[in-house]
Amino acid sequence: MYGCHFHVVVHLVLITSYSDDFLESLVRLWNVSFGMKRNFRMVTPSIFRAYCIDRPDFDPKGLFLGVDNDEVVAMGHAGFAKRGHGGREGLIHVLVVRPDTRRRGIGQRLLNCCESFLSKASTITIGATGDDVFYSHSESSLLPLWGTSEGIGIEANDCETKRFLEKRGYPYLDTSVSMVADLANIRTYTQDVVNIVSVPNRWVMAGGALEDTTNDFLPPPAPCRSLAYLENGIIAGKIVTYPMSELDPGRASIVDFWVHGSCRGRGVGSVLLDAALRRLSQEGFGKVEALTNPVKNAMAYAMYERRGFRVVAEWCSYQKTC
Repeated sequence: MYGCHFHVVVHLVLITSYSDDFLESLVRLWNVSFGMKRNFRMVTPSIFRAYCIDRPDFDPKGLFLGVDNDEVVAMGHAGFAKRGHGGREGLIHVLVVRPDTRRRGIGQRLLNCCESFLSKASTITIGATGDDVFYSHSESSLLPLWGTSEGIGIEANDCETKRFLEKRGYPYLDTSVSMVADLANIRTYTQDVVNIVSVPNRWVMAGGALEDTTNDFLPPPAPCRSLAYLENGIIAGKIVTYPMSELDPGRASIVDFWVHGSCRGRGVGSVLLDAALRRLSQEGFGKVEALTNPVKNAMAYAMYERRGFRVVAEWCSYQKTC
């Protein structure tokens, strides 16, 4: 692998790190490449800045561009997860080549650059959704730029990308599913429960007191609402929702659903989920979307199914041990 701190000319395409001179061209590539993806919304330079460039953890050295005649035709973005493996968990957030410039080795070289940037990683994951992935949350909206309700990803039917990754030594890791329900058809709702507290415009974390905001998930103040299940003054369960208003004012998402182990099997999850669905319905939402893993989160998946949620898309992730 070559270090990517200098320009490399391959097939007349320049591979270089990001600079603001390329922002408008990069946005054009994004819109052309992902315009047909699920939950896509048109990106502007200001939106791309909010989701990527202006983030405090953005490192321009990890965003590589393929440039042909001053136009960005490919991008690869690599970084490190904030949690896990002592800061050695590598992520490739996105890897894309414009369709009319494929099969010229550009994707191979971009992946080389990403892997070189992540040379100290113990693992490299591609296609992860949710934690530590760029393009998923900003201070103005929790809606990703396309993909699931939590992040961009690799579609299970994207055979070309999957073959490319497998040839480069990335074994299949996991599958998640997007599920959607029509709130008009939700079967049952519970009544208000004393232990459940509604917290607008906060994404609360579990395990602490409701008054403690030090561990709240950032970047809210993006619009969201938490329902917290309290036990002895501690958040023992929570469900967080947000409006997908950029796509449709009648759509919402469940972005975080968690119950402490000691409370599982006691119906706490069902009470939280029903309370959230009832509140969304009362607020005028017609559809709600969630991302879950049918194997790792089998209980949540079953709860969604019982309430009329149906799978609308599948997403894959791949991981290589370094």
